Amino acid sequence: MLGNNLQYSEYDRVDKTFYDRIDNKSSFGELRLLQSYLQTLWNISSKLSFTAGINFMHFNLNGSSSLNYSASGAYNFENGNNISISFGKYAQMLPIGTYYTNIENRDLSLMNSLKANIAYGWQIQNDLKLSIEAYFEKLSNVPVSKDGVNYWMLNDLVGFSTEELVSDGLGRNYGVELTVEHFFNKGFFMLASGSIYNSEYSLGDDQYYNTRYNGKVNSSLMIGKEITLNNDNVISLSFRNLVFGGQWYKPANEEISKIIREYFDDELSFLAIQNKTYWRSDFRFSYRKNNKKNSWIIALDVQNLFNISNTRDEIWNIKLQDFQHENQVGLIPIISFQVDF
Repeated sequence: MLGNNLQYSEYDRVDKTFYDRIDNKSSFGELRLLQSYLQTLWNISSKLSFTAGINFMHFNLNGSSSLNYSASGAYNFENGNNISISFGKYAQMLPIGTYYTNIENRDLSLMNSLKANIAYGWQIQNDLKLSIEAYFEKLSNVPVSKDGVNYWMLNDLVGFSTEELVSDGLGRNYGVELTVEHFFNKGFFMLASGSIYNSEYSLGDDQYYNTRYNGKVNSSLMIGKEITLNNDNVISLSFRNLVFGGQWYKPANEEISKIIREYFDDELSFLAIQNKTYWRSDFRFSYRKNNKKNSWIIALDVQNLFNISNTRDEIWNIKLQDFQHENQVGLIPIISFQVDF
């Protein structure tokens, strides 16, 4: 059994300049999340294994509880291939700040998730493996606004909601991922993966919308090569490429944005605008000198090698009196030197 305990004190006002508490305590108490576990592993044979478990959670702040479970099975074929299947129900306490904003949201339930996935792996060669995985996840008890504002807590980037919330939100994630892995052999390694997926949320009705992170596609590639010289010194070369579908955001409330001179989104709208696809490539070159009592490495890292202008959400440009996209960091070269004793 595990238990997490947090003591808290609340104050009516805080001096914003010095962050001093200037009022007496308005309330105090403790948060406790109690959990109990039971898990079993059954090796039916040298090829077939089965794992199952249950977990009970109780949150003392509002008395909410959840009985969770999980099970998985794996089978290894004689040729090195393998297949695995898993499913389960899981629960999670919300970020603590969610319960203690200026509006009390202490009656929110534990957030729940139902997950299932199936994976198959092909051992093509001793140093080369291909894997494919399909998954589905259903979310429930996600906090949403009680007053009709299009708010779903898991779309938050930072901070906490100041809305009155209820645990009526839903979500679903599903997709397929393909991975190719070349294990380190003869100074070379490679890892490539790509996925097609969908991530949607609902405010509790039958309407589903894109979550902020529903980029639809993701891919990554990492390649590395080590060259050992005659004197056992090493030259290393590596390359990484990332391609992610852009995040979604709400359109602006133009009237309010002009008045307050910053981007203010339309609270009643859903996430209807998608940023451009994120693309970034990194390169690293290093030389390692091995001595009897120490070694040193000099390296050049180039982040965003092709200086791609990846965009963030829109901002309100005061000078132009118009909206514009803010770009993320461009090409960054970094030279480093390291000594190991």
